[in-house]
Parts: sequence; structure tokens; C-alpha cells
Amino acid sequence: MSEEKKPLGEYLYDHLEEDEYLQELEDVLIEQFGRKQVGKPYWMSNKQLKDLLQFADLLSKSFNEAKSLDQKNRAVSIMEKLRYLYPKHKAVEFIKRSVEAQYNGKPFNIELEITKFNHELEREGKESNAESN
Repeated sequence: MSEEKKPLGEYLYDHLEEDEYLQELEDVLIEQFGRKQVGKPYWMSNKQLKDLLQFADLLSKSFNEAKSLDQKNRAVSIMEKLRYLYPKHKAVEFIKRSVEAQYNGKPFNIELEITKFNHELEREGKESNAESN
């Protein structure tokens, strides 16, 4: 039984694409982000923060054969939200720079924004289908 040999970035892409724990963490992050935006108290555990930072770093380094930006975009989205929640946290700033380095330090662009929008629509569609079954 030989497993297909592929680069680490592709392996990461395949495994992170449907990672349930990552999706749970993203849901927590979105909720806490929204709470802060409307002036409500927000909180994440140290483990959740640490795990989100690690996932963002891995997502930024993953790729597939089609060179999709979906997971790099997820990494940017996670880091922007974490930066908003924890603007002075040194680990957040460090990983944010690591994630940005995957884009050669270029600022967020419209192509990434479109990818993010498409990914969120896809995810909502999957959730709707799951709820209706």
C-alpha cells in the first residue's frame, strides 16, 4: 500500500480543507469578532488562540494543483480578525507577518476578496444542505 507522493503543501491543503476542528474555531472567531464590533465582551481561550494561529500559518503554506488561493485567503481572514481582537498580541503580529509573506508582503487584493466571498458562499451552501437533510 503506497501512498501517493505529493508536496507537503498539497497534503496540508487536502487535510485542512474539511478539518472540522478548524471550522469550529473559525465559527468561534467569527462570533467573537462580531461581539467586539458591536461593543460586547469577547473572549477566546489561550488554546483556541494558539490553535487558530497555527492553523492560519499552515493554511498560508498550503496549495493544490490548481493553485487555488482559498486557503491562503482563509489564513488572511483569520489573521485580520485576530489582529482586530488582539491588536497588541506579539504572536498574532508574528504569524500575521508570516501569513503575509506567503503573498510576498503585498497588501490584500481584490482577487483574494473574491476568493473569500466564494468560499463563504460555498460553506453556507454546504451548511444549508446539511440542515435540510
